[in-house]
Amino acid sequence: MAQPASYCPIFLQWPCLPTSEWAAWAQVSVAVAIGFAAIYVPWQMSRNQARRRISSILTLCSITIFQFLQAADAAIERTSDPLQYKYFRDAGNDMLNAIRQIPTHELLEWEVMQVRIYLELRCVEFITHADRWHHSSAGFSALHETPHEEVLRHQDLLRISLREVAQLMRRHQSLPTKVARKLRDRTEIT
Repeated sequence: MAQPASYCPIFLQWPCLPTSEWAAWAQVSVAVAIGFAAIYVPWQMSRNQARRRISSILTLCSITIFQFLQAADAAIERTSDPLQYKYFRDAGNDMLNAIRQIPTHELLEWEVMQVRIYLELRCVEFITHADRWHHSSAGFSALHETPHEEVLRHQDLLRISLREVAQLMRRHQSLPTKVARKLRDRTEIT
């Protein structure tokens, strides 16, 4: 009876196995690679989807803060035009309602949830006070010193929210975006 053909890879010099065993090892290797891909690909897809979801939530938060900061600027400058404040307040309120409609389980991380809660509290508190100080005909032109200081305090709180959102956005950027930003920052410095 003839012996089965054996194969010795040149780069290994060992082991010399029959071709049937090499075929079995090749099948095992392919099965392991397919199993790894079957786990890794869906996991990576869900991770990317979560990152996109967080990014869109944080973008919505930053737009909301921008609208309320514009409304706060109208109060600080004691603008007499009542429509300017109403425009930014209503736009910010619409964004705030959009944030409220996002289900809590989609926020995914405690930090994002915490930023959303703080943002909502700060915006609602600003609206409560600013609406009381705003006159439908004179705007903020009759704003006294004490309410003016309170508006400044609210504006500072909104800016804190903006910094928190910006930090989270930087943390949730993809690696290529982070690398591109660092390279751009280095070229701007030199």
